[in-house]
Amino acid sequence: MIKELYNEIDLLVKELIENGVVSENKENSKIRSKSIQYLKANGFLKPAKSRLQYHPASEIYDIEKVGIEQYLKNKESDQETESKIKKKTLFDFNIKYFMNFALVVFSAYLGWLSKSFYLEKEEKHTTEKLNKVISEKNDLLIQIQTHLNEKNKIIFSLRKELDSLKNK
Repeated sequence: MIKELYNEIDLLVKELIENGVVSENKENSKIRSKSIQYLKANGFLKPAKSRLQYHPASEIYDIEKVGIEQYLKNKESDQETESKIKKKTLFDFNIKYFMNFALVVFSAYLGWLSKSFYLEKEEKHTTEKLNKVISEKNDLLIQIQTHLNEKNKIIFSLRKELDSLKNK
C-alpha cells in the first residue's frame, strides 16, 4: 500500500510540475485522493483560487528530482544530522559552561588564598612593628626609671646633706 501511495505521489508530482495545478474531485481514485491529502498535509501543495485546486510548493521540485520515498529518507537523514549537531552543540556548550564555572571557582579560591597569605604576611609585619614599638617604649621606660632613680639618689643625698647641715 505504501509503495502504491509513493508511486501515485510521484505521478502526481510530475503532473503538478507539467500542469502547475492539481484538482481534488470525486472522479479521482481513492489512492489519488490520499496522495493529494498527503501532499496537502505535509505542506507540498498551496491552495489555488478555486477551492479544490492546488499549486505546487517549492519542495515539489525537490521531490520530482529524487522521488517521494528518497526525498523523505533524505529529509529524515537531514533531521537526524541536525539533531546530532544540536546535541553536539549543546554538549560543547555544557562543557564550556562547566569549564568557565570551574575557572571562576578556581579564580575565587586563588584570590582568597593569596589574600590570606597577604594578610598573614601583613599581620606578621604589623606584629613585628608593634613588638618593636613596645620594645622601644620599654627601653624608654627603663631609661626614664633609671634617670628618676638617679635623681632620687641625688635628692636623697642632698636631703641628707641638708639635714646634716641643719643638725650642726
